[in-house]
Amino acid sequence: MKAIFLTSGPTFYKNHKIINKPLVEQLKKEIIKYDYLLLIASTPDSYDLNEKYGQNLKKELESAKIKFAYTDILDSRNWLFSKSLIKNADLIIVMGGDPLEQIEFLNNIDFKEKLKKFNGCLMGISAGSLNLANYVYCSQDKDIEQSVYYRGVGVTNLNIEPHFDINDTTRINNVLLKDSKERSFIALPNESFIVVKDNKYDLYGDAYYFENSKYRKIVNINDLGEGENND
Repeated sequence: MKAIFLTSGPTFYKNHKIINKPLVEQLKKEIIKYDYLLLIASTPDSYDLNEKYGQNLKKELESAKIKFAYTDILDSRNWLFSKSLIKNADLIIVMGGDPLEQIEFLNNIDFKEKLKKFNGCLMGISAGSLNLANYVYCSQDKDIEQSVYYRGVGVTNLNIEPHFDINDTTRINNVLLKDSKERSFIALPNESFIVVKDNKYDLYGDAYYFENSKYRKIVNINDLGEGENND
């Protein structure tokens, strides 16, 4: 695998301009070929939703001058071909949505094992970033009744809390600080992202480290230490 991109809620292109220039620039830097893009759904049986989300993402990428010759959406319709789809992709994007339904799908298709023969770039969006961790902290929100912890795909040690809003003090105090007693995690605002390459991390934008009912702004993400984020 060439590089892993952990994103929260990126906007590539809007109102006739590139929004997240650093992310677009880093993707263009790391992607070698533009033959095949694979999008992995979070709700494998919701075909119409997957097509809608996939097409919107594809259009945003193309508007930002990231255009692939072919694009597929991996869900329940074609999971039997997942081995070749994953192996042949130049960029795999694990899409956002329902993290619990998505991790079940990823486990069912043996995603981690099939990544061993994947030589392109891997990108997670929201739930997709969350599920790429070794150990996942999935926080309580309007769709998740209570915070849960579970095994992720395990391609990175970084446990991401997506869509973080530094001004949402109610959520910080009532959910995140309380949950950080159980496990540390990195809170990532929507336009921030992390690139994992050669066992090193590069943070673009702001991020916050939660641990033992405290949090701080991250200055150097590599100072967190290997595995410290989720042991």
